[in-house]
Amino acid sequence: MTVPKVDTKYVRGDRWYVHTGTNTQVPGVSAIKGMLPNSALGNWFKKATAEYCVEHTDEIKALAAKDKAGAIDLVKGATDRYANQKANQGTQVHAVSEQLMRDRMAGVKSTFRATKEEMQYLRNLARFIKEFEVEPVMLETTVWSQEYDYAGTFDFLGRLKGFAGLSIVDYKSGQSGVYPEAGIQQTGYRWADSYIDDSGQFQAMPQVDQAFGLWLRPDGWALYPLRTDEVMWEHFKHLRESYRFKMEVMPTVVGKPINVNPLKKKWRG
Repeated sequence: MTVPKVDTKYVRGDRWYVHTGTNTQVPGVSAIKGMLPNSALGNWFKKATAEYCVEHTDEIKALAAKDKAGAIDLVKGATDRYANQKANQGTQVHAVSEQLMRDRMAGVKSTFRATKEEMQYLRNLARFIKEFEVEPVMLETTVWSQEYDYAGTFDFLGRLKGFAGLSIVDYKSGQSGVYPEAGIQQTGYRWADSYIDDSGQFQAMPQVDQAFGLWLRPDGWALYPLRTDEVMWEHFKHLRESYRFKMEVMPTVVGKPINVNPLKKKWRG
């Protein structure tokens, strides 16, 4: 999980980026990517919830006997608790990976502390660095499209042996690997017109020639090329407009009832 180094806020559960210098705010790439249907995620939620119920049957039954609503909330929150735990783990992996890359960019030996589990990821990151003779140029940098109103933060921009020009690389540390949605994410980064420098100013985005997803796990690693060409860029822009529809138009589609004594909706959350 990337931690942006600029101000962010959450709007209806989505991360938005805030540029204080120009007093503008735009949705993040992840929010736009979220406009894609993800059947795999839906199936995971069902499976994870079912597994929790099977593994905690006695606990759920005991709570339901005295607090039915509490038992329902316990089951409903099972996937969120698991996802938050994994997100925190991913954040730590990103943090130590960034530090290793910063030390390489500075040409110094890494001396920071890492847990035993983090070291397993770092060893595989080091193998990637060695095999592709990685030369970092920019790390954890926020891109910003002033033309299409979105922003996002990439993990790594640099040079890789065997590939001309600059490459964007995004770390993935989950069990499931790299999904096609990662290509949409990297497309947004690649085609943004600006990035934000350390002083908070907009700078022209350098030309990016290709993008990759780097799957890091304790027991190995894999580097996946990601498609981010003009066709992908057109799809990304369509998703951006779909997100605009979701946020700006959908709330206006259904008006207030106009009959006397209208039926009142009942919350079913």
